[in-house]
Amino acid sequence: FDVRIEAMVLQEEFSPSCSAMSRELNVVRLATEELMTCEELHAILHLVLQAGNIMNQGGYAGNAVGFKLSSLLSLADTKANKPGMNLLHFVALEAQKKDENLLKFPEKLTHVQSAARISVENIDAELSSLSVRMQALEEKIERDPQLLLQLNPFVQSSTQTLEELKQCRLNLRSEGNVLIDFFCEDKDTFKLDECFRIFQDFCLKFEKAVK
Repeated sequence: FDVRIEAMVLQEEFSPSCSAMSRELNVVRLATEELMTCEELHAILHLVLQAGNIMNQGGYAGNAVGFKLSSLLSLADTKANKPGMNLLHFVALEAQKKDENLLKFPEKLTHVQSAARISVENIDAELSSLSVRMQALEEKIERDPQLLLQLNPFVQSSTQTLEELKQCRLNLRSEGNVLIDFFCEDKDTFKLDECFRIFQDFCLKFEKAVK
Protein backbone atom coordinates (compact mmCIF):
# COMPACT_ATOMS: atom_id res chain seq x y z
CA PHE A 1 0.00 0.00 0.00
CA ASP A 2 2.82 2.41 0.91
CA VAL A 3 4.45 1.73 -2.46
CA ARG A 4 1.22 2.71 -4.26
CA ILE A 5 1.09 6.04 -2.40
CA GLU A 6 4.78 6.62 -3.09
CA ALA A 7 4.16 5.92 -6.79
CA MET A 8 1.13 8.25 -6.90
CA VAL A 9 3.09 11.10 -5.32
CA LEU A 10 5.99 10.57 -7.71
CA GLN A 11 3.66 10.45 -10.72
CA GLU A 12 2.06 13.69 -9.57
CA GLU A 13 5.38 15.52 -9.09
CA PHE A 14 7.48 14.03 -11.88
CA SER A 15 6.21 15.79 -14.99
CA PRO A 16 6.03 19.37 -13.60
CA SER A 17 9.47 18.99 -12.03
CA CYS A 18 11.06 17.69 -15.25
CA SER A 19 9.37 20.39 -17.34
CA ALA A 20 10.72 23.09 -15.03
CA MET A 21 14.26 21.63 -15.15
CA SER A 22 14.11 21.31 -18.93
CA ARG A 23 13.03 24.95 -19.29
CA GLU A 24 15.75 26.17 -16.94
CA LEU A 25 18.49 24.12 -18.62
CA ASN A 26 17.39 25.51 -21.97
CA VAL A 27 17.54 29.11 -20.69
CA VAL A 28 21.03 28.55 -19.27
CA ARG A 29 22.27 26.99 -22.53
CA LEU A 30 20.85 29.89 -24.56
CA ALA A 31 22.46 32.38 -22.16
CA THR A 32 25.80 30.60 -22.53
CA GLU A 33 25.48 30.85 -26.31
CA GLU A 34 24.61 34.57 -26.10
CA LEU A 35 27.75 35.36 -24.09
CA MET A 36 29.89 33.34 -26.50
CA THR A 37 28.51 34.92 -29.68
CA CYS A 38 27.63 38.54 -28.79
CA GLU A 39 30.22 40.50 -30.77
CA GLU A 40 29.03 43.81 -29.31
CA LEU A 41 29.75 42.53 -25.79
CA HIS A 42 33.18 41.27 -26.85
CA ALA A 43 33.97 44.71 -28.34
CA ILE A 44 32.91 46.39 -25.07
CA LEU A 45 35.12 44.01 -23.04
CA HIS A 46 38.03 44.88 -25.34
CA LEU A 47 37.39 48.59 -24.66
CA VAL A 48 37.33 47.85 -20.90
CA LEU A 49 40.75 46.19 -21.23
CA GLN A 50 42.13 49.14 -23.22
CA ALA A 51 40.71 51.65 -20.73
CA GLY A 52 42.24 49.72 -17.83
CA ASN A 53 45.63 49.67 -19.54
CA ILE A 54 45.45 53.43 -20.24
CA MET A 55 44.61 54.06 -16.56
CA ASN A 56 47.47 51.84 -15.40
CA GLN A 57 50.12 53.04 -17.86
CA GLY A 58 53.55 52.74 -16.38
CA GLY A 59 52.28 50.60 -13.52
CA TYR A 60 52.53 46.85 -13.02
CA ALA A 61 49.05 46.34 -14.56
CA GLY A 62 49.62 48.60 -17.57
CA ASN A 63 50.01 45.86 -20.17
CA ALA A 64 47.31 43.44 -19.04
CA VAL A 65 46.10 40.92 -21.64
CA GLY A 66 42.91 40.18 -19.72
CA PHE A 67 41.00 40.83 -16.51
CA LYS A 68 38.80 39.03 -13.99
CA LEU A 69 35.13 39.23 -14.90
CA SER A 70 34.28 40.27 -11.34
CA SER A 71 36.28 43.49 -11.90
CA LEU A 72 33.59 44.60 -14.40
CA LEU A 73 31.40 45.43 -11.43
CA SER A 74 33.89 47.91 -9.97
CA LEU A 75 34.24 50.01 -13.16
CA ALA A 76 31.52 52.40 -12.01
CA ASP A 77 33.49 52.95 -8.76
CA THR A 78 36.77 53.66 -10.58
CA LYS A 79 37.37 57.34 -11.32
CA ALA A 80 38.39 58.24 -14.88
CA ASN A 81 40.78 61.10 -15.62
CA LYS A 82 37.95 63.65 -16.08
CA PRO A 83 35.97 65.19 -13.20
CA GLY A 84 32.66 63.48 -12.46
CA MET A 85 33.41 60.61 -14.82
CA ASN A 86 34.02 56.98 -13.89
CA LEU A 87 35.65 54.28 -15.99
CA LEU A 88 32.30 52.89 -17.12
CA HIS A 89 31.27 56.33 -18.51
CA PHE A 90 34.61 56.45 -20.32
CA VAL A 91 34.08 52.99 -21.87
CA ALA A 92 30.53 53.94 -22.93
CA LEU A 93 31.80 57.14 -24.60
CA GLU A 94 34.56 55.25 -26.41
CA ALA A 95 32.01 52.67 -27.57
CA GLN A 96 29.74 55.43 -28.84
CA LYS A 97 32.61 56.93 -30.86
CA LYS A 98 33.45 53.55 -32.35
CA ASP A 99 29.92 52.33 -33.15
CA GLU A 100 26.70 53.40 -31.47
CA ASN A 101 25.28 49.89 -31.87
CA LEU A 102 27.79 48.65 -29.30
CA LEU A 103 25.78 50.46 -26.62
CA LYS A 104 22.85 48.13 -27.28
CA PHE A 105 24.70 44.94 -26.32
CA PRO A 106 22.41 44.28 -23.27
CA GLU A 107 19.50 43.80 -25.71
CA LYS A 108 21.36 40.81 -27.17
CA LEU A 109 21.66 39.15 -23.74
CA THR A 110 17.98 38.57 -22.90
CA HIS A 111 18.50 34.98 -21.70
CA VAL A 112 21.45 36.05 -19.54
CA GLN A 113 19.07 38.19 -17.45
CA SER A 114 16.81 35.13 -16.92
CA ALA A 115 19.71 32.71 -16.33
CA ALA A 116 21.04 34.94 -13.53
CA ARG A 117 17.98 33.93 -11.48
CA ILE A 118 18.51 30.18 -12.04
CA SER A 119 20.63 27.99 -9.76
CA VAL A 120 22.36 25.20 -11.69
CA GLU A 121 23.19 23.55 -8.35
CA ASN A 122 19.47 23.37 -7.54
CA ILE A 123 18.82 21.69 -10.89
CA ASP A 124 21.55 19.14 -10.10
CA ALA A 125 20.05 18.46 -6.66
CA GLU A 126 16.52 18.04 -8.06
CA LEU A 127 17.72 15.77 -10.87
CA SER A 128 19.65 13.62 -8.41
CA SER A 129 16.69 13.44 -6.00
CA LEU A 130 14.25 12.37 -8.73
CA SER A 131 16.68 9.73 -10.01
CA VAL A 132 17.10 8.24 -6.52
CA ARG A 133 13.33 8.16 -5.93
CA MET A 134 12.69 6.58 -9.33
CA GLN A 135 15.32 3.90 -8.74
CA ALA A 136 13.89 3.10 -5.30
CA LEU A 137 10.37 2.77 -6.75
CA GLU A 138 11.63 0.53 -9.55
CA GLU A 139 13.28 -1.82 -7.04
CA LYS A 140 10.10 -2.01 -4.93
CA ILE A 141 7.67 -2.76 -7.77
CA GLU A 142 9.91 -5.50 -9.14
CA ARG A 143 8.87 -7.58 -6.12
CA ASP A 144 5.14 -7.18 -6.89
CA PRO A 145 4.02 -8.54 -10.31
CA GLN A 146 0.69 -6.69 -10.22
CA LEU A 147 2.30 -3.35 -9.40
CA LEU A 148 5.01 -4.00 -11.96
CA LEU A 149 2.40 -4.45 -14.67
CA GLN A 150 0.58 -1.32 -13.59
CA LEU A 151 3.55 1.01 -13.09
CA ASN A 152 6.17 -0.26 -15.51
CA PRO A 153 5.09 2.06 -18.38
CA PHE A 154 5.47 5.10 -16.09
CA VAL A 155 8.85 3.90 -14.78
CA GLN A 156 10.17 3.23 -18.29
CA SER A 157 9.11 6.58 -19.78
CA SER A 158 10.27 8.49 -16.68
CA THR A 159 13.67 6.79 -16.71
CA GLN A 160 14.08 7.83 -20.34
CA THR A 161 13.08 11.42 -19.52
CA LEU A 162 15.66 11.52 -16.71
CA GLU A 163 18.36 10.17 -19.03
CA GLU A 164 17.57 12.91 -21.57
CA LEU A 165 17.76 15.56 -18.84
CA LYS A 166 21.08 14.16 -17.59
CA GLN A 167 22.45 14.29 -21.13
CA CYS A 168 21.27 17.88 -21.48
CA ARG A 169 23.00 18.71 -18.17
CA LEU A 170 26.24 17.06 -19.39
CA ASN A 171 26.10 19.11 -22.59
CA LEU A 172 25.59 22.24 -20.52
CA ARG A 173 28.58 21.37 -18.34
CA SER A 174 30.90 21.12 -21.35
CA GLU A 175 29.41 24.27 -22.94
CA GLY A 176 29.80 26.09 -19.61
CA ASN A 177 33.44 25.01 -19.38
CA VAL A 178 34.08 26.34 -22.90
CA LEU A 179 32.52 29.68 -21.87
CA ILE A 180 34.58 29.86 -18.65
CA ASP A 181 37.73 29.09 -20.69
CA PHE A 182 36.71 31.75 -23.21
CA PHE A 183 36.70 34.35 -20.43
CA CYS A 184 39.98 32.94 -19.02
CA GLU A 185 38.47 32.09 -15.64
CA ASP A 186 39.23 29.00 -13.53
CA LYS A 187 36.79 26.12 -14.16
CA ASP A 188 37.42 24.73 -10.67
CA THR A 189 36.40 27.87 -8.80
CA PHE A 190 34.32 29.98 -11.19
CA LYS A 191 30.66 28.96 -11.43
CA LEU A 192 28.33 29.52 -14.37
CA ASP A 193 25.72 31.07 -12.04
CA GLU A 194 28.30 33.67 -10.98
CA CYS A 195 29.10 34.43 -14.62
CA PHE A 196 25.46 35.21 -15.42
CA ARG A 197 25.03 37.35 -12.30
CA ILE A 198 28.13 39.39 -13.16
CA PHE A 199 26.89 40.08 -16.68
CA GLN A 200 23.36 40.85 -15.49
CA ASP A 201 24.77 43.45 -13.06
CA PHE A 202 27.22 44.75 -15.67
CA CYS A 203 24.36 45.27 -18.17
CA LEU A 204 22.38 47.24 -15.57
CA LYS A 205 25.38 49.40 -14.61
CA PHE A 206 26.27 49.96 -18.27
CA GLU A 207 22.72 51.02 -19.19
CA LYS A 208 22.77 53.42 -16.23
CA ALA A 209 26.10 54.89 -17.39
CA VAL A 210 24.76 55.43 -20.92
CA LYS A 211 21.71 57.40 -19.71
